[in-house]
Amino acid sequence: NTADDDDDGKNDSSDNTDMRAKQMEIARLKGEIQKIQKQSRMELETLSNEFTQYKHDSESQQTQLQNEQQTLMAEIETLKQESEQKTQLIAAQTKEIRSSKERVQTLQTEYDE
Repeated sequence: NTADDDDDGKNDSSDNTDMRAKQMEIARLKGEIQKIQKQSRMELETLSNEFTQYKHDSESQQTQLQNEQQTLMAEIETLKQESEQKTQLIAAQTKEIRSSKERVQTLQTEYDE
């Protein structure tokens, strides 16, 4: 068939071949676009999951640090109280030692007399 019914200067079978080639190219490009869109969605989902995991890990670490901070603050308070008690004990013992020394001096003086 060499007829040129559409008067474009090419015979109609050549026009059909060009049209099929263009349709195949369009289909190929659509397939590539769909493949890229699918890949992009998968990458976005992966990034979203990674971000969610990072956020969860970050919040978990923050909670852990806050708990450790509270524990340390409680330990510091305990140490302060223990230190205060020991300071009071030392003061009482020092007073007792002074009192004992005074008694010894009194007894020594009485003995010497």
